[in-house]
Amino acid sequence: MEQITGYIADSSSWTIALVHPITGAAFTPGNDYGLVATFKNRENDADANAVIQKATGAGITVSGSNATVTLVRADTADFCECNLHFGIRATNASTGASFTVAERRVKFEKPTTLETTTSVDVVTTEDPLPFGGVTSYVDDIETLPDYPTSFPTTPADINNVGHDKLLGRHGAGTGTAQEIGIDGGLELQGGNLRRAALTGFVEASAGSGTTTLSASAASEGGNGVTDAGKLVKFTSDGGLLASQLSAYIEDIGIPAVYADSVNGTSLVVAATNADLFAQFAGTGNNNAFVARINGAFGWVRGGYSGSITAAGTLTANRTYTLPDATGTVALLEGAQTFTGQVELSGQSATNSTSAMTRGLSDARYARSWGAALASGVNSDTNTTTYKTVTELSFALEVGTYFIECILIHNGNASYATSGCKDRLNFTGTATATGTLYRSFDNATTSSIAPSSVVSRNPIGESAPTNRSQTTWRQGILTVTAAGTLQVQIAQSVAVAAAFTTLDTGSSICITKV
Repeated sequence: MEQITGYIADSSSWTIALVHPITGAAFTPGNDYGLVATFKNRENDADANAVIQKATGAGITVSGSNATVTLVRADTADFCECNLHFGIRATNASTGASFTVAERRVKFEKPTTLETTTSVDVVTTEDPLPFGGVTSYVDDIETLPDYPTSFPTTPADINNVGHDKLLGRHGAGTGTAQEIGIDGGLELQGGNLRRAALTGFVEASAGSGTTTLSASAASEGGNGVTDAGKLVKFTSDGGLLASQLSAYIEDIGIPAVYADSVNGTSLVVAATNADLFAQFAGTGNNNAFVARINGAFGWVRGGYSGSITAAGTLTANRTYTLPDATGTVALLEGAQTFTGQVELSGQSATNSTSAMTRGLSDARYARSWGAALASGVNSDTNTTTYKTVTELSFALEVGTYFIECILIHNGNASYATSGCKDRLNFTGTATATGTLYRSFDNATTSSIAPSSVVSRNPIGESAPTNRSQTTWRQGILTVTAAGTLQVQIAQSVAVAAAFTTLDTGSSICITKV
């Protein structure tokens, strides 16, 4: 907050720019607002506890959006050096609206020299709240003109008013009374203003709020061009009446509203029933209908009827769009022959009867995937529990797969006492056929000969007691329940200081067949 300086026991004057607190624009009080300036010890003190108060015409003068606040020596005669909160508040004399338009911090100091004369009269008491909007004391008293001593008080006192006229004002702003004419369907009747009578399709007597449909507004039909633009008139039972046709029950035995297909001039109520439907083209086999029940529409041919019917219950708004093409609509039931290209969108192979797109077939069959280790993976120590190598593990769905897996072990010197083992583990259900082949280095205590076929099960366990080994698996895996094919490694004998590394380049390749 900006700080200004005042002087103790001396006159002080500040010119303050006024700003509207909401818009931030310059605020001009004009004649509508009075200003009050308060000097308080604290910002939240009540105005009644202000140390000093000044008002428009009594210590405050206004020029446009600037207010000049002037203190006299008596205002600060008993002050010590201090800081006060200073604010200017604008109040509308008519509406009472009030808001702050300026705030400052005032530091009162002892002046170097005291002023011997002042720019305003020195007073010790002032009226803090003169009439709002007064910017200066009245200097001149004008001589008021003579006004009439009596004014119109009854309608008889107002002269020269035209016939069928009201008194008011249609001109802009305030001013003298003006004559207002009567128009727009209004009229004066016996000194009262009312709406004139309505005529045409809708009728109403003058001044009445009740409307009726005129006799000429609606027709029962059958009158040719004279019925153009008219409303349809219903019979007393709520049906549609065709005066040129007789009501009858259609030969297919369904109560109907029907239209003659020859001239198409009207609809006829054949019967009143909750199952009514509109029937077109008269009687016999060559007609069509729209049923009220289930929103069906159809046709009659050769003594038989065919219909297209909406679902009995809808759970949301539905739109059924037919293509812009000529052809035959295919049905879900029965064998169907498609002569054009058939494309499936959003299709998935969820079961054995799912239709397969080329993309689904490519993804499901003759597809290979796998991985090779980019860096080695150590087994856990002091345990024979298998550890899963996630980089070489893959989820398999139901199907038949060709598996080829090469695992390269590289153990430290202590591993000769613990040995190493590996296996392919499948978490689902599967059968496997194939070969597990193993070779190992010279640092071995195993009695198994090097380069041996150790199993006919390609997902079986290979567990020699040697430091390093390489195993190769190849075979067919038939999965009957989906699961994950996992490469797993471990110690053959739990030894705390020994570990083996499944080395870089170990790989598995899976092909869907």
